[in-house]
Amino acid sequence: MESVKLGMDQKLVEGQEKLHQMWLNWNQKQLQGTEKSLAKPEVSIVGRGMGAWGPDLPLHPRLMDQPA
Repeated sequence: MESVKLGMDQKLVEGQEKLHQMWLNWNQKQLQGTEKSLAKPEVSIVGRGMGAWGPDLPLHPRLMDQPA
């Protein structure tokens, strides 16, 4: 019975390691995609008075009454 438990524990550890490696690979691809998109910005919101709000996000109601 103990050998069965050890075998299951080993399979669990191997599965966790494989899942972790898959996540690392996916995360690396995401970071590379982010670097590429940052290198060629499509829309610049700097100087438009929008601050951290992007063009697709509405301003907070309190900010709408303030001068830009």
